[in-house]
Amino acid sequence: MQQPEDILKENERLLNREQQMEDVGRAFRNGDVDATTDQHAASAANRLHVSEIRYRRLFEAAHDGILIVDPGTRKIIDANPFMVNLLGYSLAEMVGMEIYEIGLFSDARANQDMFQILKATGQIRYENLPLQTENGALREVEVVANRYDENGHSVIQFNVRDITERRQAQKALADSDKRFRLALDNSPITVFEQDTDLRYTWIYNPKLGYEVSSFIGRTDTELMEAAHARQLTTIKRGVLKTGQSVSRDVTVAAPGTPNSHFNLTVEPRRGPDGQIEGIICTAVDLTERKHAEAALREREALQAFVIRLSDTLRAEPSAEAMTERALRMLFDEMRLDRCYVGVYRLAEDIGEFPHQIHDDRLPPLPARVRLSDFPEALQVAFKRTHVTDDIAKMAGLSDSERASFTGLGIGAMINATLRRGENNPLWAIVAVSASPRVWTPNEVSLVEEVAERTWAAVNRARAKDRLQIAHDTFRNLVDLSPFGTYIVDADFRLIQISDGGKKAFADVRPLIGRDFTEVVGAIWPEPFASEVIARFRHTLATGEPYKAITNERRADIEATEAYDWKIERVILPDGRPGVVCHFYDYSEKQQQEDRIKLLMGEVNHRSKNMLGLIQSIARQTVKTQPEQFLEVFGQRLQALDLPDQLGVRRPRR
Repeated sequence: MQQPEDILKENERLLNREQQMEDVGRAFRNGDVDATTDQHAASAANRLHVSEIRYRRLFEAAHDGILIVDPGTRKIIDANPFMVNLLGYSLAEMVGMEIYEIGLFSDARANQDMFQILKATGQIRYENLPLQTENGALREVEVVANRYDENGHSVIQFNVRDITERRQAQKALADSDKRFRLALDNSPITVFEQDTDLRYTWIYNPKLGYEVSSFIGRTDTELMEAAHARQLTTIKRGVLKTGQSVSRDVTVAAPGTPNSHFNLTVEPRRGPDGQIEGIICTAVDLTERKHAEAALREREALQAFVIRLSDTLRAEPSAEAMTERALRMLFDEMRLDRCYVGVYRLAEDIGEFPHQIHDDRLPPLPARVRLSDFPEALQVAFKRTHVTDDIAKMAGLSDSERASFTGLGIGAMINATLRRGENNPLWAIVAVSASPRVWTPNEVSLVEEVAERTWAAVNRARAKDRLQIAHDTFRNLVDLSPFGTYIVDADFRLIQISDGGKKAFADVRPLIGRDFTEVVGAIWPEPFASEVIARFRHTLATGEPYKAITNERRADIEATEAYDWKIERVILPDGRPGVVCHFYDYSEKQQQEDRIKLLMGEVNHRSKNMLGLIQSIARQTVKTQPEQFLEVFGQRLQALDLPDQLGVRRPRR
């Protein structure tokens, strides 16, 4: 495609050629040539005709639009086929139109101004003008206009080049470049070139904290840590030597800065002759991904440790053993210098350190301190978690407290506290480094997790111990009770019986663990057995207690036994309800009472007989010896053996 400069040159050549032809034709028409020159004139005319034909063919075959305009009327007097096809008008429609009517200028005034400039300068050029086609579509064009004479008349030739596709391509390229740069600016990718001496010649989106100007003209040795620069130089010189592309993960850092990680791709950069002139590289920043992968691996390792810790703690026999084991495992896992448990009793102004593990080079912590002696340090315990990378820089500590920490070999610490309420610390696990240490988020989370799990395990163990003690106490109270006590569980099995109650079930075997319906049926006959079973089931289901005194004949020993018994629902150690029965066997007492009643009846009977005898003696005495009644009556009574008559044994003398 011709450039604007080519249009100007071609236009100028055509104008000069046409001017020459116009001069020859004018001379021939005016008779300014004599007969001696007729032959030459004829030849010139012929050449003129040929030139006109050629010019017309060029005019019609041109791949740019050409408009011929009358400067006086400013109307189009001719247009080439390309212009006709471009605009969509017929030639007849275009002839007579003004330039602004086909959209080359915004209005008639701008159109008039253009002609004034063209009249003064003879030539004018526009790089971007809108052109409106017959169907209303807009095209972008470049226009070069020249004024010249034709057959004694001035005309203006407009050479119009359609640059719509070029502008669209340029815009698409610009948009693509903008998107590319925007993508690079917001991506982890750096693109750069280096010459054969490995000096940077161009770089886009630099990293490592450098500006573009810091790279240009310098080598990796001047920009990177020495070991990293050697690694990069080896890779790049290998590409220069072999001409083969290389892609590799590398670690780089500017002096005094943290390491960065990149995936580096190095390709040879060749000149027009195919010779290697340098390298072109892309470096994808992997630093965040590498850090995330490292953090993930660390987190997975810590999670595995926590699971292992939980399994280990379950196997320990006591709460104290659990705490010691947790501290030891945390101490080894994090490579600590000290690890301990702090117990806080604010009301008593006491802080205790009952469990601690430390490096042999460090002194042990005191077993107990007075909290008021360390008011600023105590504030650490009020937070859920306090992290200090350097005790020497920790704000709020007094000089004495700082000296105490230093003397105990505490340079950095993580204090994970369990609290009851905002300002009520109870218990903490503290991880300590003897020197300053930057703790990672995963390390902080690990100490918190160990503190919570250990606290939970210790409290479960202590609760279990208390429950076992209560269970043993309960069982002992039942087993050793001199009274009758037994328990039926939620499955209606007899599961426990006291020593004092075993006699009542002596003939039932097996007893413990047996269905209570079978036990009752083996001892008592119907319908009493069914009544007892129904009463137990009702209490188990509703919790309603029941109390009764019964005197029934047993089915197993053919004897009548009397019981005072009471049942009520209880919650058993397995968390389910059961029924406990308390009973008192007063069969022997009942038998004694029956014997006493029998004896009393016999005594009563004999007393009545003796009373009748006495009355008979009295009546006889009164009849025969009334004057001596008392004396004779008394003698006769003394003659009676009253104890023998009443069945009472005389005491021995």
